[in-house]
Amino acid sequence: MQPADPSLSQASISRRGFLRTGLRTAGGLVALGATPAILAACGSSSSGVVKKASSSTTSKAHLADMNLQLSWVPDVEFAGAYLAKQKGYYGQHGLQVQFLPGGPSVSVEPVVVAGHALVGDSQVAQAALAVSQGAPLKIIGAKYQNNPFCLVSSAADPIDKPAAMQGKKIGVSSINLPPFKTLLALNHIEISTITVVPVQSDPTPLADGEVDGWVGFVTEEPIELELKGFKTYSFLFADYGYKLFGDIYEATDESLATRRDDLVAFLASEREGWKADLADPAAGVDAAKPFFSPNGYTAQQQAMENAAQLKLVDTGYATTAGLLAMSEEDIAANIVTLAAGGTHLHAKDLFDTSVLAML
Repeated sequence: MQPADPSLSQASISRRGFLRTGLRTAGGLVALGATPAILAACGSSSSGVVKKASSSTTSKAHLADMNLQLSWVPDVEFAGAYLAKQKGYYGQHGLQVQFLPGGPSVSVEPVVVAGHALVGDSQVAQAALAVSQGAPLKIIGAKYQNNPFCLVSSAADPIDKPAAMQGKKIGVSSINLPPFKTLLALNHIEISTITVVPVQSDPTPLADGEVDGWVGFVTEEPIELELKGFKTYSFLFADYGYKLFGDIYEATDESLATRRDDLVAFLASEREGWKADLADPAAGVDAAKPFFSPNGYTAQQQAMENAAQLKLVDTGYATTAGLLAMSEEDIAANIVTLAAGGTHLHAKDLFDTSVLAML
């Protein structure tokens, strides 16, 4: 994933083309290139405490005002949040939530640590590296039980597992190279057995036969290629040892201590929003439309993305413990994957399931 073009065209705002501007890589996973900003923010207000609303349209006398920092520009990736707002779930739980859009110039972790957002929607790798650099953050819930990273190939000549990449030409953008190397390490595959072809964000080289496979997101490239009439086959990195939750919720240690009730209310509302999306995916797309339309996305593409992401939301431990849940086993697997990429943390330093336990 490379830094996206500043223009918000359909081609330029695909998530595959973005993590953060100013990113560098370290130890096989994406590292935050804004370490000073994170550490400087630690010295500012990290409570996430903001003013209380003076009136409410619900039966509650006051609504707690909070910001949610999104990891990308508004689109259907946040359908659960949009439904939670549209259907009044936030208000029913005593919250008034404002969405802070992400994008190619926004890093989530500094925003949350500085107290400008109570909760951030981010990725495990980014949160882990921020914590390893001193940020007082914890992951409190996981939207995607499985990571969306995948290997895309032609349906006519599918690559069905990591070992099958050997002897093939695989298109990998510079920003996707670290997780790709981590996948290879987890599967004991030497990168020298694969011809790695440097690529940009447009997956057309796969359709044109210039490469045999493409590293991307199951919610992105397969959909783009399918819409162009190119049939694809994909396997998830998650099915082959790359066990990192996708789209996690993070909050500061101070917020966990001082605004725990609001965090519980937030996760409860998000859970209801995602349940509503699962029950009626078309409603999720409709709720997201006012947000994604200005950014150039089409309803068809967003509906396909929503269908793909819901397979990552409602699976595994979450099917029995509740959406957004994180099992001890899955957390341990996340720690192993981080270590394979060079980021070494104890689970207790990165994850906190106490808020989920109160739902």
